[in-house]
Amino acid sequence: MWGKADTGELLAGIIDKNAFVKYDGRTKAYYTHNIFTGFLKEALAQKDARHKNDLYQRAAGWFRRTGDYSASRRYYYDCGDFDGVLFTLEEDKSNDFTDANKELLKKYMTECPHEVKVRHHYAMLIYAMHLFVHNERELFHKTCTEFSENMEMDECLDSEVRNRLLGELELLLSFAEFNDLKKMSARHQKAWELLNQPTAIYD
Repeated sequence: MWGKADTGELLAGIIDKNAFVKYDGRTKAYYTHNIFTGFLKEALAQKDARHKNDLYQRAAGWFRRTGDYSASRRYYYDCGDFDGVLFTLEEDKSNDFTDANKELLKKYMTECPHEVKVRHHYAMLIYAMHLFVHNERELFHKTCTEFSENMEMDECLDSEVRNRLLGELELLLSFAEFNDLKKMSARHQKAWELLNQPTAIYD
């Protein structure tokens, strides 16, 4: 977050001179007192949008590197970087299936510009998987349709990647055919022909 080489010296100075910041040697983490946190939030609120967005971008990158993808998405969203939001979705496949996470994903994807979504086919499939898990059938089918339309418009994909993505879609759609084993089996067969390898979307 500091972005400079003297971070250790800076932190040591803060701890020596400030009773509101403590270092826990056991957890190797720094903790700020609630009073100081409130002060910092007020100070940040007075900064201009460019300064705040720069901080949010750094925070998003740090959380992404440390594997906290949920926090990373939140900060990418806060600075309006929807490419970042979808990149993190593709990287961790968002294995958090809680209702709270679902609502956040719905919010991000609803506000995500169409021109960003067309660059992130895998993210659309992962989002659709979440919708299916949470029984959001109408939005699930709408998202699958949007994915298919995006694929038709994308002329830059080579045939191998296109087939792989379409195979992932067939596998996803097979879950929606759980009431009809023949239809489910047909989609599994088509998915295998297109993928010709294990899925990259589901574990």
